[in-house]
Amino acid sequence: MSKSYSWLQISDLHIFESTDWNIMLNAYRDLSKVIKPDFLVVTGDFCHQKKHPSYDNALDFLNQVVIMFNLKKEDVFLVPGNHDAKSFEMRKEIITTIRTNVETDADVYTQYMNGGTSDLRQSFIEYSKFVCDFYNGEVNDDRVKKPSDVICVNWRNRLNIVILNTALISDGDISKKGIVDIREFSKLEPIKLQPTIVLAHHDINSLTESHSIRVETILNKINASAYLCGDKHKIAKKV
Repeated sequence: MSKSYSWLQISDLHIFESTDWNIMLNAYRDLSKVIKPDFLVVTGDFCHQKKHPSYDNALDFLNQVVIMFNLKKEDVFLVPGNHDAKSFEMRKEIITTIRTNVETDADVYTQYMNGGTSDLRQSFIEYSKFVCDFYNGEVNDDRVKKPSDVICVNWRNRLNIVILNTALISDGDISKKGIVDIREFSKLEPIKLQPTIVLAHHDINSLTESHSIRVETILNKINASAYLCGDKHKIAKKV
C-alpha cells in the first residue's frame, strides 16, 4: 500500500518588515497547531524588488516557519520567482533576442546558459546566496549546488521533487511569456517507482507556447502527479 504525504505550500512572500507580515507570522503559528506537514514548498518571490530587495527578512521569516512546523531543512524546497531575478549587463537585449526567436527555435535560449558573462542564471546570484544561507550547511544536494537550475531531488527516498526555474527571462512585464530550461528538464530521470511532483513559480500557461507544449510533454513522460506554482496570488486547482 502506498503511503500518503502532506505538505504545506506558501508562495509570493514579497517579504519586507511590515505589520502585515507580523500578522501573517502569527497566523502561521496558529496553523502549526492544527496541521503537521511532512515537507514545505515555497514557490518564489521571496523578496520584493521595489520595496525591499534584501533577503534578510525572508531568511528570518523562513527560519521561523521551519521551527513552527517542526521541520528540518532537508524537508524544505525553494523555487525562484520573477522578483528574485536581478538585472545584469545586456540582460534586456538577451531577453529580447530569446522572445523574438523562441517560437521558431525553442532551444534559442541555450546559448545564454553557457556559464559565461551572458548566462541567464547570473540574475540569481543573490537568490543563490540566500538559498545557501537558508540551508546553512544542513543540506548539500542540488538545491544548494544549483538553486537556479532544473533539478530533481529525491525526498527521503519516498518522492521525486522537481524544481523548475520559470523566471529565466522575467523582466517585470507580466504580459510577456516566460521560458524554462527545457533541455535540462527533458534529461531528468526521476525514480520511476516513486511519485513525482514539480515545483515552479509560474503556471504552464505563463510560458511561451513552444515551451509550454514541451513542458506538458515532459510532465507526461515523467508521470508527474502534481505541478505546484504561485505567481497569481490566488488559489487555483485543475481537476
